[in-house]
Amino acid sequence: MNNYSKLIKANLISFNTALLTNYKKLGLDEIDAIIILHLYHQKRDRDDFLSIRSLRLKMTIDQKRLSERIYKLVERGFIELFIEDGQKEQFSLNPTIEKLGLCFEENPVVDEQKERKELVQRIVEYTETSYQKTLSPTDLEIINGWVDEGYTYEQMTEAIFDSLKAKKMHLRYADAILISRNQKRNQVAVDPSIKEMLDQVYVKRR
Repeated sequence: MNNYSKLIKANLISFNTALLTNYKKLGLDEIDAIIILHLYHQKRDRDDFLSIRSLRLKMTIDQKRLSERIYKLVERGFIELFIEDGQKEQFSLNPTIEKLGLCFEENPVVDEQKERKELVQRIVEYTETSYQKTLSPTDLEIINGWVDEGYTYEQMTEAIFDSLKAKKMHLRYADAILISRNQKRNQVAVDPSIKEMLDQVYVKRR
């Protein structure tokens, strides 16, 4: 596993973004990509048992076609299946992560991608220092989402600091703060003359 694969596995490079950017290059189509994304999020939630029936509920294709797709993904080296201690069949996406890492290796990370990785690392360090705990995979996914949304370092650290002041030491609270502030920032100011016109129309209709 190369360095880029390790960064993806550690959630310092977004798996979602890496897959959506490179699935065509890897010879996958949209259905393959969605299957892998569903399995990734399932595994992130610490559930690595493969259930075609459960996965089928999240897809628009029938169970037979889904089974065939997963079999081909295993055959092509994107999904690894194994049985541990006589339990149910489990899966690993390490082969996909390795292939995505090779995509980055073949196309050296541009300055923007390098800056993104450094920004994620800075936010992770700031958060772990502030909350005095190691972040979970879900926390890392939230931070990656913030960076994808284009939040600045200052906006993210301010939200984390405000969550500390509110004694809410988890990123979901900081995430809610960022969403709230972003919504307020994006509110469109209504021209007073238009507002007056609308008020008049509303009054007349009543």
